[in-house]
Formats: sequence, C-alpha cells, structure tokens
Amino acid sequence: MFDPTEAIEKLQAEINRTLKEFSRAKNTEEKLKLSELLKNLTQSLNVYFDFLSTVIDSELDRFDEEED
Repeated sequence: MFDPTEAIEKLQAEINRTLKEFSRAKNTEEKLKLSELLKNLTQSLNVYFDFLSTVIDSELDRFDEEED
C-alpha cells in the first residue's frame, strides 16, 4: 500500500542531500545543476502536497455527504 508519509520523507531526504551537495559545489556549473534539481524536488513536493490536499478535501466532502 502507498504510504504518503514515506513519500514525503523520501523527497525531504533527497532535498537535504542535494542541499549538502550544493554547499560543497565548487563552481557555478555545479551550483546551477544542483539548483535546478532543488527546484524540481521542491516543485514535486508542492505537487504532492496539492494532491494530498485534494484527496483530503474529497474525503471530507464525501464524509459530509454521508452525514446528511
């Protein structure tokens, strides 16, 4: 079964790893590559949170309909 917490933790671990690599980058080219990776990772995290928010809202709407 899909575990949303595990997915978030994996994305966060990848972001943290990339931040450490960024701090050790020696030239502009490396920093540019890593900043693009960070941008993609944070956008992925944002998309994932939006998805979870939509799912939760849908579940709450369904719950409200069942109560009526």
